[in-house]
Amino acid sequence: MKRAWLMPALGALAVLLVACGRAGVGPTPTAAPTAGEQASPALSDEQFLAAMIEHHQGAIEMAKIALERAEHPEVRQLSEDIIATQQAEIEQMRSWQREWFGAEATPGGHAGHGMSAEEMGMDVDLDELRRAEPFDRAFLEAMIRHHEGAVRMAEQIRSSTERRELRELADDIIATQRAEIEQMRAWLAGWYGQ
Repeated sequence: MKRAWLMPALGALAVLLVACGRAGVGPTPTAAPTAGEQASPALSDEQFLAAMIEHHQGAIEMAKIALERAEHPEVRQLSEDIIATQQAEIEQMRSWQREWFGAEATPGGHAGHGMSAEEMGMDVDLDELRRAEPFDRAFLEAMIRHHEGAVRMAEQIRSSTERRELRELADDIIATQRAEIEQMRAWLAGWYGQ
């Protein structure tokens, strides 16, 4: 009589083991990173603002070089547009930093958050860009990579933020920079056969 509880307990344990064994059968909803990969952590709103400000400043520096060196008027116009748009976005993001977090973050070291400087398009050597020949080709190739990095960051924050303002900014960045990427690719194809 003392062992009467044992059989139901063993039966329940068997059911549990079968259920656990079946949990691994079939496709998993999300794949874990392999040994060489790392999952990209979600950007916090504060990290995003600091990283995107730094990223935009890099694009402005590149565009200023293009104002001096561009061979095509289209590239000079694009550079003026980049400077105007991204400077206005920087001012807005700095305002949000002060309002939401009490101070502007210091620049440096914010780019990436799971992505390398190369993936972010922030590995451009500005001195090398100044000397590049043909300049417009080097500039367009570098700016495309840079814009692709901004789009990736904007997509990350778009899916993680609770702030409507940041979702709207992300949508603007994605739309504007994707359109500019397509235009730059068309120029590369037309001018350099790429």
